[in-house]
Amino acid sequence: MMMFKLLFWTGCYSLLSVTEQVTAETGIFCSSEPVESICNSSIVLQCHLEPQQDATDNTVKWTQQSDVVHIHKGGKDIPGEQMETFEGRTSLFSEGLRKGNLSLQLSSLKLSDSGRYKCSFQDDSEEKSCYVNLSVSEFEVIGSPEPVTAESGQDVVLPCHLDPPFDATTQNIAVEWRWNNSMVHKHRSQADNNDAQDLRFKGRTSLFHDKMTNGNISLKLHNVTQEDEGKYTCAVNCNGRLQMGNITLKFELKEENSNQTGEYKVIGSSEPVTAESGQDVVLPCHLDPPFDVTSLTVEWRWNNDKVHVYQNLGDDNEDQDQRFKNRTSLFHDEMIHGNISLKLRNVSEEDAGIYTCFVPKLNSQVKKGNIVLKVVLKDEDPNKKGINDPDSTQTPTSPYLTDLIGLVIGLSAFAVLVLVAGLVYYKRLIFGLTVILAVLIAGLVYLSAHDGQGEQQDNNQEEEILNEPN
Repeated sequence: MMMFKLLFWTGCYSLLSVTEQVTAETGIFCSSEPVESICNSSIVLQCHLEPQQDATDNTVKWTQQSDVVHIHKGGKDIPGEQMETFEGRTSLFSEGLRKGNLSLQLSSLKLSDSGRYKCSFQDDSEEKSCYVNLSVSEFEVIGSPEPVTAESGQDVVLPCHLDPPFDATTQNIAVEWRWNNSMVHKHRSQADNNDAQDLRFKGRTSLFHDKMTNGNISLKLHNVTQEDEGKYTCAVNCNGRLQMGNITLKFELKEENSNQTGEYKVIGSSEPVTAESGQDVVLPCHLDPPFDVTSLTVEWRWNNDKVHVYQNLGDDNEDQDQRFKNRTSLFHDEMIHGNISLKLRNVSEEDAGIYTCFVPKLNSQVKKGNIVLKVVLKDEDPNKKGINDPDSTQTPTSPYLTDLIGLVIGLSAFAVLVLVAGLVYYKRLIFGLTVILAVLIAGLVYLSAHDGQGEQQDNNQEEEILNEPN
């Protein structure tokens, strides 16, 4: 009898212990503290069974109000019952389920993800649940309250970061830098994507990729020019919500030229430049005092037509007038010394006229210089001085002078004959000498009168040439 009672009470105790253990295994616990995070980051909502129990084959369900966030049933996830807004953004820890870890990982957080989440566990008998509060807040994009200054040719860093710091390389994050309405640099899906980048910034921008995971989205701009000056915007697009920060870049003249600010002048040529048709010609233009213009814009114009344009450290002749295509160039190696002369190839008569060299962003009152180009026909020698050259200093041979020379020669010959005849007849010697003297005097008078008339006609022709319009 005593043995029977002992076995009975031992069995009751064992049954009670098993019952208490099963009851304990159904305990479910969530994080008691609210979970806070920022847009587009990832977060884990803690939930577990205590004591540990393999929950692989049980039903684990996460919901937000009436929306199904994630459901695991019969040993696998059931995405078909999930709310669309959470598709592809949720997961459980498969190894963790074997130890009773029911925690939910939620990625690419949105502001709309904020709220109260319910973690449920269901075995054969009943469902147990607990709750977690999630708060998703916006971040700020912080630029620089102070302007950033750089000299010509320098590299400069435009500072910008995210507050609070978070990984800016995460999927669905886009980082954009703009100057006015121009795209400076773009980074998306963990890579630079500069297909839409403005041409003036091509090959001159970069981000600090190894620091972007800490929210550093600063931009490095290489080889700064005066035209880069202005307001820059760093923007972060997180699931359709745009946050922006601003930075101002100021250009500073190099130290050796800083004391001459505003004293520069663009000097053309006071004398016309003359060239033959078909020749190459250099139209001189420079800055005084010498100044490095490689970072500025230089324009050459003929009337209102663009002859040549230099900007963004190179020639940019998209809008160049067709008649000058492939015929113009600057002396790039000399521009550092302020030489902005233009070389014009294969000159034609149509190229004659007034040319203007212009530096629009020069910090000076005198930004333009003029040069006059004169073109002569190829078979004309501009160095020869003649009746058709208005600058000639030689006296041209008059047609009247030619006739007069012939007349004097004829009269002289006649006088010689008279002299010979006088010698034959000695008595008429005096008569012969008198005739010769008379002929010479008559010839001199004729020469003086007609040469003066020819000179007057030449002067009239010279005045007509000088009065012709250019």
